[in-house]
Amino acid sequence: MNTSKLKALYAVIFAGYPDIFSVKQLQGMLGISPHLAYDLLEEGQIKGIKIGNAYKNSQNQRDPLCVG
Repeated sequence: MNTSKLKALYAVIFAGYPDIFSVKQLQGMLGISPHLAYDLLEEGQIKGIKIGNAYKNSQNQRDPLCVG
């Protein structure tokens, strides 16, 4: 599947989520555990910024599949 098709698919799948989302929302979006969500963020597999003790992500960082 090419990138433009993936982007269109993600736009439909994640339409109900805000543009900026928390780790808890990320877990729900991807169906993963809190531990895995934090591991992926800390390893840079999912792009995000740490604000205080929380990570924030942007929908713009999710194509394809949040992988950095």
